[in-house]
Amino acid sequence: MRIKRLLIAVLILQLVLGLYTFSHYPIEDVAIHGEIVNILRDKGVSLDYQPYSNTTLTYPVLFHYLSLPFSYFMNAVYAVRIIGLIAFVLFPYFMYLLGKTFDKKIGILSLILSMALSNFAILIVYSGMPQILAMDFFVLFMYFYFSKRYKLSGLFLGLITLTHPFMGIISWASAILLLAIYRDKKTLKTILIGAGVSLLWVYQYYLLFNNITSGIWNNVKHYNLNPGFIGFRTFIDYMIRLNGVLFLISLLAINFKNKKRTFFSIFFLMNLFFVVYHYPPAQLKFLDLFTIPIVLFGAIGLNKIIKKFGSKTLFIAIFLFLIVSCSMSLMMIYDVNQNYQAINDETIKAAKFLNRYDSDLSKIVYFGEPKTEIMFGIFANKIPMDAKISDLEAYSSNYKKRLVDREEIINGHKTLHKRYGIKYVVSQDCTFDVVYDKKNVKICQLY
Repeated sequence: MRIKRLLIAVLILQLVLGLYTFSHYPIEDVAIHGEIVNILRDKGVSLDYQPYSNTTLTYPVLFHYLSLPFSYFMNAVYAVRIIGLIAFVLFPYFMYLLGKTFDKKIGILSLILSMALSNFAILIVYSGMPQILAMDFFVLFMYFYFSKRYKLSGLFLGLITLTHPFMGIISWASAILLLAIYRDKKTLKTILIGAGVSLLWVYQYYLLFNNITSGIWNNVKHYNLNPGFIGFRTFIDYMIRLNGVLFLISLLAINFKNKKRTFFSIFFLMNLFFVVYHYPPAQLKFLDLFTIPIVLFGAIGLNKIIKKFGSKTLFIAIFLFLIVSCSMSLMMIYDVNQNYQAINDETIKAAKFLNRYDSDLSKIVYFGEPKTEIMFGIFANKIPMDAKISDLEAYSSNYKKRLVDREEIINGHKTLHKRYGIKYVVSQDCTFDVVYDKKNVKICQLY
């Protein structure tokens, strides 16, 4: 009964934290995922970004299909956020299940420690919803494997592949590592089941691999920096996100005394290496993923400390430390919301007005930041010139030309509007028929 109460309390706190992140729109990624949801709603199945772009779609779409039912009753942005929130809230519970494969106490500590890392909270505030869901699936993949339920483990291995490209690659690397360590038919069965589920998107992964190796993957161009070890100040920033004290405690759990601990120790060290040796196109995905081994090994290390000292004073000190740690998540979310904004409330109101005024999926151009244009477009149900499709794609030549022409239009080109069929311009300086003009947001209709 106490465990159930603790579980409910943690999930409620996680829910409150997740809802707090939804008070602003600091980044436009939520609209990118909303566009994919709209594409699937209109087509059912799609292998490109039409009507937003003729670029090939390689980003796995399981998360977007899960969001799809909600999009029939609300804007796709809200649908995406609902599924992301559910995945975020359930993460501590799944970590509890994984920790319990070691020991019941480690399960409880994993549940609590999941709240101690602002690293995971930052992921939802930056709209990394598919990655959060894929991390949930990864934890379940591990849980079912070490619970000897290999069919379910294989199922979730495949589901990860259908949810997020980075996590898909990591999950298969982990599966191969498990096979190398255990060398048994049960692990092979897990892999074969996962491969069967993954077949639904295997060709898109082939295209994705070709895009990366040929250098046309937009993410490589966007983060065209040399890989290398991070600086000391960056390391300190990472330790704040990861909780430096918990990181030190987690080091106590590294050992290779059995196959299970060997797997998780290698997984921990692999993540640690790619956190301190940064490969720019990976963005901060390894830092995000490090949440899982730090929580798990932090729970094992903390359990060791409690067993050794067994002091109530120590336990109280740890409890107070965790409360402070949880407050760090709120502070970091507040900081992000205060310093970053993809769209403000007045612009959202203008976009919703345009949706009511003209429900057709017509084209717009927003004189301002592309991140605001895509957010405006998703709320207005319009096609922005810069659709900000995922950087995890190889942009088509037509789409790249369109992005260049968008800048020309903003800089005063008079004829490109017609070429692209732009129906509405959002600009304080537009001289066409004004359909909306309130609080620094002005919408003009071209035809």
